[in-house]
Amino acid sequence: MSVSFINKVLDNGKTIFYAWFESMHTRIDIVICNQSEDFSKNTIDLIYNELHRIEQLVNRFDPSSELYRLNQTAAIHPVTVSPELFHIIADCIDYYEKTSGCFDVTVNSLESYRNGIKGIVCDLRNYSISYKNPAIKIDLGGFAKGYALDKSIKILKNNQMTDALVNFGNSSVFAIGNHPSGCGWKITLPTSTREQPESVVLHDECLTTSGNEEAHLHILSPFDGQYIKAGKPVSVVTKDATSGEVFSTALFVSRGIGNE
Repeated sequence: MSVSFINKVLDNGKTIFYAWFESMHTRIDIVICNQSEDFSKNTIDLIYNELHRIEQLVNRFDPSSELYRLNQTAAIHPVTVSPELFHIIADCIDYYEKTSGCFDVTVNSLESYRNGIKGIVCDLRNYSISYKNPAIKIDLGGFAKGYALDKSIKILKNNQMTDALVNFGNSSVFAIGNHPSGCGWKITLPTSTREQPESVVLHDECLTTSGNEEAHLHILSPFDGQYIKAGKPVSVVTKDATSGEVFSTALFVSRGIGNE
Protein backbone atom coordinates (compact mmCIF):
# COMPACT_ATOMS: atom_id res chain seq x y z
CA MET A 1 0.00 0.00 0.00
CA SER A 2 1.34 3.42 -0.94
CA VAL A 3 -0.10 6.00 1.45
CA SER A 4 1.69 9.23 2.32
CA PHE A 5 0.86 11.24 5.42
CA ILE A 6 1.82 14.19 7.60
CA ASN A 7 0.89 14.60 11.26
CA LYS A 8 1.11 18.16 12.58
CA VAL A 9 0.36 19.99 15.83
CA LEU A 10 -1.04 23.50 15.22
CA ASP A 11 -0.31 26.63 17.26
CA ASN A 12 -3.72 26.34 18.92
CA GLY A 13 -2.84 22.87 20.20
CA LYS A 14 -5.10 21.00 17.80
CA THR A 15 -3.72 18.29 15.53
CA ILE A 16 -4.12 17.55 11.84
CA PHE A 17 -3.41 14.18 10.24
CA TYR A 18 -3.21 14.57 6.47
CA ALA A 19 -2.99 11.49 4.21
CA TRP A 20 -3.09 11.06 0.45
CA PHE A 21 -3.02 8.12 -1.96
CA GLU A 22 -4.23 6.95 -5.38
CA SER A 23 -7.35 4.79 -5.71
CA MET A 24 -9.99 4.21 -8.39
CA HIS A 25 -7.79 6.23 -10.80
CA THR A 26 -8.21 9.25 -8.53
CA ARG A 27 -6.09 11.05 -5.96
CA ILE A 28 -7.68 10.81 -2.52
CA ASP A 29 -6.84 13.42 0.15
CA ILE A 30 -8.04 12.93 3.73
CA VAL A 31 -7.71 15.28 6.71
CA ILE A 32 -8.45 14.01 10.23
CA CYS A 33 -8.44 16.41 13.16
CA ASN A 34 -7.64 15.87 16.84
CA GLN A 35 -6.91 12.14 16.79
CA SER A 36 -3.75 10.21 17.57
CA GLU A 37 -1.41 9.40 14.70
CA ASP A 38 -1.78 5.63 15.12
CA PHE A 39 -5.57 5.76 15.28
CA SER A 40 -5.68 8.00 12.21
CA LYS A 41 -3.36 5.70 10.27
CA ASN A 42 -5.46 2.65 11.14
CA THR A 43 -8.58 4.45 9.94
CA ILE A 44 -6.90 5.42 6.68
CA ASP A 45 -5.93 1.77 6.17
CA LEU A 46 -9.59 0.77 6.53
CA ILE A 47 -10.62 3.36 3.94
CA TYR A 48 -7.87 2.37 1.52
CA ASN A 49 -8.87 -1.30 1.71
CA GLU A 50 -12.56 -0.48 1.30
CA LEU A 51 -11.90 1.58 -1.83
CA HIS A 52 -9.84 -1.26 -3.27
CA ARG A 53 -12.70 -3.67 -2.56
CA ILE A 54 -15.23 -1.40 -4.29
CA GLU A 55 -12.97 -1.02 -7.32
CA GLN A 56 -12.74 -4.81 -7.59
CA LEU A 57 -16.54 -4.89 -7.58
CA VAL A 58 -17.37 -2.19 -10.16
CA ASN A 59 -14.39 -1.85 -12.52
CA ARG A 60 -15.90 -2.77 -15.90
CA PHE A 61 -12.43 -3.12 -17.49
CA ASP A 62 -11.07 -5.64 -14.98
CA PRO A 63 -11.81 -9.27 -15.99
CA SER A 64 -11.74 -10.26 -12.31
CA SER A 65 -14.44 -7.76 -11.30
CA GLU A 66 -18.06 -8.73 -10.76
CA LEU A 67 -19.34 -6.01 -13.09
CA TYR A 68 -17.06 -7.16 -15.92
CA ARG A 69 -18.41 -10.71 -15.64
CA LEU A 70 -21.97 -9.40 -15.56
CA ASN A 71 -21.44 -7.33 -18.73
CA GLN A 72 -19.95 -10.33 -20.51
CA THR A 73 -22.74 -12.82 -19.82
CA ALA A 74 -25.98 -11.09 -18.76
CA ALA A 75 -27.27 -11.01 -22.35
CA ILE A 76 -26.76 -14.78 -22.60
CA HIS A 77 -28.45 -15.83 -19.36
CA PRO A 78 -29.44 -14.27 -16.01
CA VAL A 79 -26.43 -13.76 -13.75
CA THR A 80 -26.63 -14.06 -9.99
CA VAL A 81 -24.67 -11.19 -8.44
CA SER A 82 -23.82 -10.13 -4.91
CA PRO A 83 -26.57 -8.27 -3.02
CA GLU A 84 -24.33 -5.20 -3.02
CA LEU A 85 -23.94 -5.02 -6.80
CA PHE A 86 -27.62 -5.86 -7.28
CA HIS A 87 -28.73 -2.93 -5.12
CA ILE A 88 -26.22 -0.57 -6.75
CA ILE A 89 -27.67 -1.34 -10.18
CA ALA A 90 -31.23 -1.13 -8.86
CA ASP A 91 -30.44 2.30 -7.40
CA CYS A 92 -29.01 3.43 -10.75
CA ILE A 93 -32.21 2.37 -12.49
CA ASP A 94 -34.17 4.37 -9.92
CA TYR A 95 -31.95 7.42 -10.48
CA TYR A 96 -32.52 7.08 -14.25
CA GLU A 97 -36.24 7.51 -13.63
CA LYS A 98 -35.78 10.35 -11.14
CA THR A 99 -33.59 12.31 -13.57
CA SER A 100 -35.81 11.71 -16.64
CA GLY A 101 -33.04 9.71 -18.28
CA CYS A 102 -30.26 12.27 -17.75
CA PHE A 103 -28.33 9.84 -15.55
CA ASP A 104 -27.88 6.58 -17.41
CA VAL A 105 -25.21 3.99 -16.52
CA THR A 106 -25.67 2.30 -19.92
CA VAL A 107 -24.56 5.39 -21.86
CA ASN A 108 -21.38 3.55 -22.96
CA SER A 109 -23.24 0.58 -24.43
CA LEU A 110 -21.92 -0.91 -27.67
CA GLU A 111 -22.90 0.14 -31.19
CA SER A 112 -24.38 3.46 -29.95
CA TYR A 113 -27.20 1.51 -28.31
CA ARG A 114 -29.49 3.96 -26.48
CA ASN A 115 -31.79 3.53 -23.47
CA GLY A 116 -30.04 0.32 -22.54
CA ILE A 117 -31.10 0.74 -18.94
CA LYS A 118 -34.65 -0.15 -19.99
CA GLY A 119 -33.31 -3.50 -21.12
CA ILE A 120 -31.92 -4.47 -17.70
CA VAL A 121 -34.02 -7.05 -15.89
CA CYS A 122 -33.51 -7.36 -12.11
CA ASP A 123 -34.90 -10.35 -10.23
CA LEU A 124 -34.85 -9.64 -6.49
CA ARG A 125 -35.85 -13.20 -5.59
CA ASN A 126 -32.40 -14.58 -6.39
CA TYR A 127 -30.38 -11.38 -7.00
CA SER A 128 -30.04 -12.09 -10.71
CA ILE A 129 -29.65 -9.59 -13.55
CA SER A 130 -30.07 -10.08 -17.28
CA TYR A 131 -29.81 -7.87 -20.39
CA LYS A 132 -32.36 -7.91 -23.18
CA ASN A 133 -29.76 -6.91 -25.79
CA PRO A 134 -26.07 -7.95 -26.13
CA ALA A 135 -25.07 -4.34 -26.82
CA ILE A 136 -26.05 -3.28 -23.29
CA LYS A 137 -23.09 -2.55 -21.02
CA ILE A 138 -23.20 -1.00 -17.55
CA ASP A 139 -20.57 1.61 -16.65
CA LEU A 140 -20.69 2.62 -12.97
CA GLY A 141 -17.95 5.24 -13.27
CA GLY A 142 -20.42 8.09 -12.73
CA PHE A 143 -21.84 6.41 -9.62
CA ALA A 144 -18.98 4.54 -7.97
CA LYS A 145 -16.98 7.56 -6.84
CA GLY A 146 -19.87 8.95 -4.83
CA TYR A 147 -20.67 5.49 -3.49
CA ALA A 148 -17.04 4.99 -2.43
CA LEU A 149 -16.91 8.42 -0.80
CA ASP A 150 -20.01 7.62 1.25
CA LYS A 151 -18.40 4.36 2.36
CA SER A 152 -15.29 6.31 3.39
CA ILE A 153 -17.36 8.75 5.43
CA LYS A 154 -19.13 5.86 7.13
CA ILE A 155 -15.76 4.42 8.22
CA LEU A 156 -14.68 7.80 9.61
CA LYS A 157 -17.90 8.21 11.57
CA ASN A 158 -17.82 4.62 12.83
CA ASN A 159 -14.35 5.38 14.18
CA GLN A 160 -15.67 8.45 16.03
CA MET A 161 -14.04 10.99 13.70
CA THR A 162 -15.96 14.18 14.41
CA ASP A 163 -13.86 16.62 12.33
CA ALA A 164 -12.54 15.43 8.97
CA LEU A 165 -12.44 16.12 5.25
CA VAL A 166 -12.27 13.70 2.31
CA ASN A 167 -11.42 14.95 -1.17
CA PHE A 168 -11.89 12.71 -4.23
CA GLY A 169 -9.93 14.32 -7.04
CA ASN A 170 -11.22 17.85 -6.26
CA SER A 171 -14.58 16.99 -7.82
CA SER A 172 -16.20 15.43 -4.74
CA VAL A 173 -15.43 16.82 -1.28
CA PHE A 174 -17.16 15.68 1.92
CA ALA A 175 -16.74 17.58 5.19
CA ILE A 176 -17.46 16.28 8.69
CA GLY A 177 -17.70 18.72 11.60
CA ASN A 178 -15.33 21.68 11.68
CA HIS A 179 -11.96 22.84 10.44
CA PRO A 180 -9.54 23.21 13.40
CA SER A 181 -9.47 26.97 12.87
CA GLY A 182 -13.13 27.67 12.14
CA CYS A 183 -16.74 26.58 11.84
CA GLY A 184 -17.42 24.11 9.05
CA TRP A 185 -15.04 23.71 6.11
CA LYS A 186 -14.66 26.49 3.55
CA ILE A 187 -14.15 25.00 0.09
CA THR A 188 -13.31 26.95 -3.06
CA LEU A 189 -15.52 25.90 -5.97
CA PRO A 190 -13.64 24.20 -8.85
CA THR A 191 -15.25 26.70 -11.23
CA SER A 192 -13.74 29.71 -9.42
CA THR A 193 -11.24 32.05 -11.02
CA ARG A 194 -8.78 34.48 -9.49
CA GLU A 195 -10.97 37.31 -10.66
CA GLN A 196 -14.18 35.73 -9.34
CA PRO A 197 -13.38 33.46 -6.38
CA GLU A 198 -16.39 31.51 -5.13
CA SER A 199 -16.58 29.27 -2.09
CA VAL A 200 -19.03 27.34 0.04
CA VAL A 201 -18.90 26.34 3.70
CA LEU A 202 -19.74 22.68 4.21
CA HIS A 203 -21.29 21.34 7.43
CA ASP A 204 -21.57 17.53 7.25
CA GLU A 205 -22.21 17.87 3.52
CA CYS A 206 -20.71 16.98 0.17
CA LEU A 207 -19.75 19.33 -2.67
CA THR A 208 -19.78 17.56 -6.03
CA THR A 209 -18.85 19.07 -9.41
CA SER A 210 -19.49 17.53 -12.84
CA GLY A 211 -18.53 18.83 -16.25
CA ASN A 212 -16.46 18.41 -19.38
CA GLU A 213 -13.20 20.19 -20.10
CA GLU A 214 -12.17 20.71 -23.70
CA ALA A 215 -9.04 18.64 -23.09
CA HIS A 216 -10.90 15.93 -21.16
CA LEU A 217 -14.38 15.16 -22.45
CA HIS A 218 -15.88 12.25 -20.54
CA ILE A 219 -19.60 12.91 -19.97
CA LEU A 220 -21.80 11.65 -22.79
CA SER A 221 -25.40 12.60 -23.46
CA PRO A 222 -27.59 9.51 -22.89
CA PHE A 223 -29.90 10.77 -25.63
CA ASP A 224 -27.50 10.88 -28.58
CA GLY A 225 -24.24 9.40 -27.29
CA GLN A 226 -22.28 12.58 -28.02
CA TYR A 227 -19.94 14.38 -25.62
CA ILE A 228 -21.55 17.40 -24.00
CA LYS A 229 -19.57 20.58 -24.61
CA ALA A 230 -21.98 23.20 -23.32
CA GLY A 231 -21.10 25.64 -20.56
CA LYS A 232 -19.41 25.53 -17.19
CA PRO A 233 -19.39 22.55 -14.83
CA VAL A 234 -22.25 22.14 -12.37
CA SER A 235 -21.73 22.00 -8.59
CA VAL A 236 -24.24 20.75 -6.02
CA VAL A 237 -24.22 20.44 -2.23
CA THR A 238 -25.90 17.33 -0.83
CA LYS A 239 -26.09 15.37 2.40
CA ASP A 240 -24.52 12.31 0.77
CA ALA A 241 -21.95 11.88 -1.96
CA THR A 242 -23.82 9.33 -4.07
CA SER A 243 -26.79 11.57 -4.82
CA GLY A 244 -24.40 14.49 -5.37
CA GLU A 245 -22.53 12.52 -8.02
CA VAL A 246 -25.78 11.55 -9.72
CA PHE A 247 -27.53 14.91 -9.64
CA SER A 248 -24.51 17.01 -10.62
CA THR A 249 -24.06 14.77 -13.67
CA ALA A 250 -27.77 14.85 -14.50
CA LEU A 251 -27.92 18.64 -14.20
CA PHE A 252 -24.89 19.04 -16.45
CA VAL A 253 -26.46 16.71 -19.03
CA SER A 254 -29.81 18.52 -18.78
CA ARG A 255 -28.22 21.94 -19.23
CA GLY A 256 -26.20 20.68 -22.18
CA ILE A 257 -29.35 19.46 -23.89
CA GLY A 258 -31.01 22.83 -23.30
CA ASN A 259 -28.11 24.64 -24.96
CA GLU A 260 -27.96 22.47 -28.07
